Amino acid sequence: MRSLVFIICLSVFSASFSWAESDDEQAALAALELRIAELQAALQSDRGSLGEVEAQLAEDEQAVSRLAVQLRSLSNNLNSAQQALEETLEAQTLAQNQLRQTEQEMASVFRQAWRNRDSNGLAALLSAEPAAQQRQITHFEILNEAQQQAFLAYQAELLELQSIERQRIRNLSEVSQRRTEVNNGLTQLRSSQAQRERSRIELAEKISTSGSQLEQLTAERAQLEQVVRELERAIASLQPPASRIPFAELQGQLPSPVAGSVINRFGQTRQGSIKWQGHRFLARMGDEVTAVAYGRVVYANWLSGQGLLMALDHGDGYLTLYAHNQSLLRSVGEWVEAGEVIATVGNSGGLDETALYFEIRHNGKAINPRRWLSN
Repeated sequence: MRSLVFIICLSVFSASFSWAESDDEQAALAALELRIAELQAALQSDRGSLGEVEAQLAEDEQAVSRLAVQLRSLSNNLNSAQQALEETLEAQTLAQNQLRQTEQEMASVFRQAWRNRDSNGLAALLSAEPAAQQRQITHFEILNEAQQQAFLAYQAELLELQSIERQRIRNLSEVSQRRTEVNNGLTQLRSSQAQRERSRIELAEKISTSGSQLEQLTAERAQLEQVVRELERAIASLQPPASRIPFAELQGQLPSPVAGSVINRFGQTRQGSIKWQGHRFLARMGDEVTAVAYGRVVYANWLSGQGLLMALDHGDGYLTLYAHNQSLLRSVGEWVEAGEVIATVGNSGGLDETALYFEIRHNGKAINPRRWLSN
């Protein structure tokens, strides 16, 4: 029961809403999250020990998701620190080259001064005509000014180089710290993934002893259909997305939601009478999942059989679903652009391989993505 309560609380409080949403729309989306969480908890409760094991899997996969999002942020921080270090090293190289050039200019000025000393410039000055004396005095003044300017430039460039060196040391320290954070994050993620794998195996064993896989798939399909109906009802009370181009006009133009090959297609038999209602893409763990069109996130949470699921509302009754993610990078109420990263590929929902499951729905009915995707 503790796990069931966890699922409800997680569903309600994990969503953060876009500032662009009205209070009424926020309330409607929050109520939708709560309703779906209650439906899922009731289903798991009805399934007894199998439901408890599934709830534990959900908890473990949510933990993996949080750590994956954290690791993504830490990796971005490391990349930024490394970029800053590279820029500092580049500035250091430029400063060192400039300093060497200034040193050469100083040497030339001082050599000229030394030659003037060796040619007895003072005697020449005293014996010369007044006009020549004035030219000689001007020459000495210019030479003296050049010496002073060369020395001041050298001093400033030396100070700049010392400042850059201090910055380089700070950048190196930050890179080292960020790299340690990433390594620690990887360790935690792997530990969480190992716990998730134990829960997945336990669930698979429960399914094999308590009933057929077909019964499990049938129950999961029924739950997804119920969730879609709840989404449709909730969306009806919301302002439709102000789409740049109506979704219906994008048929045959949608980009693929992930870089990967299709391994299961809409309409193919999955098991028994159960058929695929979308496309399943084979992809690598952590690959980016992108929105196929402009829309609003109306669901972003764990669902039985679907794992970490994101649903986008595109207006006019069109929904797109993205399932089995490792992590969800957008929250309920947020608006996303076509091509914007919304999740990362995973195997949540109890899969033993990494893949993205993608559906397009119109007025609740699944439609063939092949007619909509450009590739």
